[in-house]
Amino acid sequence: MYLVGMSEANAGPSRRRAQTRARLIDAALDLFVERGMHGTTIELICERAGFTRGAFYSNFGSLDELFAAIYASRSQASIAELSAGVADIQGAVAEDLEGVIERLLGHLPSDRPWHVIMSELTLAAMRSPELAESRNADRVAIVEALTPVVVSSLEAIGRVPDGAPEELTADLLAVYESTAAARWVGGDEHATARVMAAVLRGSTHEV
Repeated sequence: MYLVGMSEANAGPSRRRAQTRARLIDAALDLFVERGMHGTTIELICERAGFTRGAFYSNFGSLDELFAAIYASRSQASIAELSAGVADIQGAVAEDLEGVIERLLGHLPSDRPWHVIMSELTLAAMRSPELAESRNADRVAIVEALTPVVVSSLEAIGRVPDGAPEELTADLLAVYESTAAARWVGGDEHATARVMAAVLRGSTHEV
């Protein structure tokens, strides 16, 4: 009974800390989309989340640490969705490459805030070796989670990668990220699918 009581007593602060971190991350996400990273301060984040600076520093040592936590949080959510999507792919049949692309895009985040945050984090990572290392690790995890989806989708139409499946997946992910501006700024909503199709035609063959 004593051990159970201690466990329950310790769970409260842990839950509160997790809730505080989540609220700070949510507030920062909103502000990054609205104002950009360089227009966002710790004071603004605390005000939006309803906490003091003390609450911020009890959870994050700096804005860079918060940036890394945000990228990890969004990446982990994407990895979970991609992993769940692998099961949906099994047994499905796509008629052509366009069908494969539709399936791939269906397992990637497509909301505007996601792409705004990713663009902001990319710029921040280019300035910070620590953030770059963190982002690269998360990117490797995303490629690992997405590769089975790519392979299963291609197998459904009788195609296989010319080289390592992971390399093809990394190329497709790069297309997805680099065409975000064409979709959200240029209004070309088909840019991603068009370039992905070109990559798949040039990097796979029929079996």
